[in-house]
Amino acid sequence: MKKVIGGKMYDTATAKCIGNYWYSSPDKFDYVDETLYKKRTGEFFIHGAGGPLSDWADVQSDGAYDGCGIKPLTLDEAEEWGEKHLSGDEYVAAFGRVEE
Repeated sequence: MKKVIGGKMYDTATAKCIGNYWYSSPDKFDYVDETLYKKRTGEFFIHGAGGPLSDWADVQSDGAYDGCGIKPLTLDEAEEWGEKHLSGDEYVAAFGRVEE
């Protein structure tokens, strides 16, 4: 998926996939599927999709509420997402060593 936000291109095909988080299944209202990406420029973003009860919900022309999109993240937001959804090894690979 490609999306221009704030004059910048966010492209899941060219960015590095850092990790993925999913909850529930696509036929459920609370379904969420998020993937954290890092651009070559070092910027982070999330490509997400979800059901009507998710943060990705969007009313579509056919009346459906499922949605998907791209959300740019600051480094702090990306690290916070990583702390919640990545393994320790994935986190270190993406953000570097942390204190023990």
